Amino acid sequence: MIKIICLEEIVGFSFFEINIKIPELINISVKVKSQEKITVKLNGEIRSSL
Repeated sequence: MIKIICLEEIVGFSFFEINIKIPELINISVKVKSQEKITVKLNGEIRSSL
């Protein structure tokens, strides 16, 4: 429930729109996760260079 509420605040979806756009949300979440992995890798590289 907390994650859904956070998604509403960030993306601006209502609960009904979330139900309609579940495939889109899955794609968005996959993109976000891949971006998080990239940022983690970048942070690791920055730390190792320091």
